[in-house]
Amino acid sequence: MFEQLLHYLPQSKYVVALLILIFSFILAWVVSYLFKHLLPRITSKTKTDFDDKLAEMLRRPIFYTIILAGVYTCIKYLGLGMTIATTMDNIVLTILVIIISFTIAKVLKLFIEQYGRKIADRTASDLDNHLLPLLENLAELFVYLFGVMFILRIWNIDITPLVASAGIAGFAVAFAAKDTIANFFGGISIFFDKPFRIGDRVQLESGEQGHVLSIGVRTTRIKTFNNTELSIPNSVIANSRVVNWNAPEAKTKVKITIGVAYGSDVDKVKQIIIDEAKKCKDVLDEPEPSVYFKEMADFSLNFLLICWAPSPSIFSIKDKLNTAIYKRLVKEGIEIPFPTRTIYMKKD
Repeated sequence: MFEQLLHYLPQSKYVVALLILIFSFILAWVVSYLFKHLLPRITSKTKTDFDDKLAEMLRRPIFYTIILAGVYTCIKYLGLGMTIATTMDNIVLTILVIIISFTIAKVLKLFIEQYGRKIADRTASDLDNHLLPLLENLAELFVYLFGVMFILRIWNIDITPLVASAGIAGFAVAFAAKDTIANFFGGISIFFDKPFRIGDRVQLESGEQGHVLSIGVRTTRIKTFNNTELSIPNSVIANSRVVNWNAPEAKTKVKITIGVAYGSDVDKVKQIIIDEAKKCKDVLDEPEPSVYFKEMADFSLNFLLICWAPSPSIFSIKDKLNTAIYKRLVKEGIEIPFPTRTIYMKKD
């Protein structure tokens, strides 16, 4: 663009160079004005504010890029010595790479914040909130790393030894931090598989049970029924069998065995148990409670009550059902047996 205007400018190369700089500043100001005042009117009509933030983020880098393009054109036009021209070109390109690197890093950060937060809000996972800053830092690190590599190439610096050294150092660091890396990738697998969420009641392969307090990048914390916090490395959980009592839904089957004495009216016992189960507010109506004559045991006739609770916390429900059924059986005069033994003593 600048070079096409050279035919219409005065022949003094310094005047032309000055005019090119002035034109680049004017053009940069016009573009910046459009980004600041005109573009927001267009982006404000969209449903998301991502484009608004993106436009504001790109305004200054584009402004400086246009000015750098003008400076670069001036250098080429003035025809300075080879050494000076090459050095000036390298300086301008270095500044341009720095601007582009910072801009790309900010755009990636904005993208992760904008759409990553929505995913974190939907999943309600603490792991998501830990991963977002980590992903932002990794994205910035890679962008800046590539930017440094481009700058080294601009100045004709051989990066092969640096890459080899970085590879050896990275291997040593990875070997030393293998457990941390394993826990990190274990957290990544939990993030994508989502075997449980914050607040779910889980049972580990080792037998511990509790509610999930947090899912971090390195560990998962569980609050046990003894009111203690259990911290487990993510690599262990990712490779273990975990029972989630809240999935696929929170309702849980409750089983209670009731024994009555031989000679009791079976139908009456069944009806009593069903009535008390239906009266309990913590028992779901669907599926309906059911009672089965389970077995004729050594000392009692055993009945099995099966009903459903709205949550995995069934200890209080069992307490209410056992109390209500026992009181009702006693009130109806149905005997509840207990094991007895008869001992015969032989006299000499």
